[in-house]
Amino acid sequence: MKIDGNTAIFENKETNENSFYSLEYTVLDLGTKPDTELIEEIKEEFSNVFVLGDANKTGRIRNAMETGFELAYKL
Repeated sequence: MKIDGNTAIFENKETNENSFYSLEYTVLDLGTKPDTELIEEIKEEFSNVFVLGDANKTGRIRNAMETGFELAYKL
């Protein structure tokens, strides 16, 4: 449903119950078309925002996976 600070809130559609998860890092996968407006909005609120995969440059899944792995390894 949303991310509130360091907590992600999920809703179970079958039971309508909410689950809360404490976060250290968040990875959003939102499609293949870059949405720079959303990226800039997120960057205003959070200090460590990394854009990769098709959100950075349209390409092949292998490249997206490699850049994701490399960034996760560095973090």
